[in-house]
Amino acid sequence: MLSLKKAVSTVSVVFLTGFIFPSLVVADEVVVRAKIGIEIIKDGKKDSGRQAGPIKNSLSPNESLMVHVTPEIDAFVYIVNSNKKGAELLNPNNQLAKKAQTRIFPTANQSYKPDGKNEEFITVIISAGEQTKIKTLFASGSVSYEEWKQLEEDLLKKRRIPKPEGPSPGGGIDMGGSVRGLEGGTRTSIGMGWIVKRYKFNVEN
Repeated sequence: MLSLKKAVSTVSVVFLTGFIFPSLVVADEVVVRAKIGIEIIKDGKKDSGRQAGPIKNSLSPNESLMVHVTPEIDAFVYIVNSNKKGAELLNPNNQLAKKAQTRIFPTANQSYKPDGKNEEFITVIISAGEQTKIKTLFASGSVSYEEWKQLEEDLLKKRRIPKPEGPSPGGGIDMGGSVRGLEGGTRTSIGMGWIVKRYKFNVEN
């Protein structure tokens, strides 16, 4: 699992900036758009940062993670760390992200560091409203991997993406439901009511 680590230097969030698109309402539900990125830093030093990909990333014991989120509306952010041993909500009391402002999790001066050799997953959920099922599941702390997996699959299954009418401001929506961002390859993800984005990390010796 991941634990908190003090970051040494100031964090820059330029790579997550870009256009913020107007919110939409479809069938009385909010279409959520947000930029999401995970930065991998070495020895707590920001100048060593690299951006994580969503499929597979290698992570050495001296590297740690910072999660960047820029929503286009006021939103709730839930960051779940899981592996075969269990799952944990990394930000149980710090979930609100303000419109058009980049939030860094855990903070601009801290990062999440692996505490052992594991295959680790980070799931980022950005929701227009509070996700009571997530809060209830983790109310007493860590849970089993199976319990979290069931809820995660339910969130992914019920996520619906509206079909756009005409071209979007960002140049079109791809099959994954994302609008290409303008900087650093960061994409603006879109979802009906909430967004779920999952990252995989292999922690090496």
